[in-house]
Amino acid sequence: DGYRTIDIMSEGKTQIGTEEIGDLIFNEVMFENPETSFEYIEIYNKSDKLLDVSGMVFTTRKADGTMNTGVIIPKNTSPLPPKGYLAICSNAETLRSFHACPAGSNIISTSWSALNNETSTLVLTSAAKDSIFDELKYDVKWHNSWVTSPKGIALERTSPDLVTQDAYSWHSSTAVGNNGTPGYQNS
Repeated sequence: DGYRTIDIMSEGKTQIGTEEIGDLIFNEVMFENPETSFEYIEIYNKSDKLLDVSGMVFTTRKADGTMNTGVIIPKNTSPLPPKGYLAICSNAETLRSFHACPAGSNIISTSWSALNNETSTLVLTSAAKDSIFDELKYDVKWHNSWVTSPKGIALERTSPDLVTQDAYSWHSSTAVGNNGTPGYQNS
């Protein structure tokens, strides 16, 4: 049906909203990590709702179009606030330190499978893989012309309002934060 309902409402507690297609999008991807840090993906909550992303799956598509097993966002992950960011990687503390992330940057560690350094199709889906919230087929050629080597430079979405699958919706992260801004606003 395109969304799942997460409804926790009681007196004095914040309501967790219903995730709908278009609320959660890919916002940044580091697919060729620097020597002393890690790959990551970042999702962004475009909505004005607090959303529970725990149990959702970040995965890639195989050549035949089917989805790989992927990475499950841990059950204990804090709900994603409206206009909030969440970076997912294999080692949050190393990533946070390398990119000199500000306090409050939202980064979590999970199991991880290496991303392809040239191109791949990323998918953010429900736990049952029956609802796709966003899909991005990135390409190393999407980096800006000033990038001579993409190693250690993230691709960032230029605006959350632009379509995901368009090269013009993406740009190379600047030197701010060591060429990546995991868990917080893009450069």
